[in-house]
Amino acid sequence: MPASGERSGLRGMSAAVGAGLLLVLSCGGPLLVAGGAAVTVGGARGSPLLITVGAVMVLTALIAVVHALRRRAHRGRGEAR
Repeated sequence: MPASGERSGLRGMSAAVGAGLLLVLSCGGPLLVAGGAAVTVGGARGSPLLITVGAVMVLTALIAVVHALRRRAHRGRGEAR
């Protein structure tokens, strides 16, 4: 019986991680794409301002994604104890 409980626990954990990643990517993904596009256009036009704005957008999105993933990991560890 414990093996069955372990399997459902793992399934539930993987479903929660998948849902968390989907949420993070659906929010951070568009910002990453927009920042990348701004950097590309800025590079093509030779605009340092547009390159800087795009780089800030990409860095902001990456920081938000990493923060959300770390927060979710710490929350998951707290429940396991």
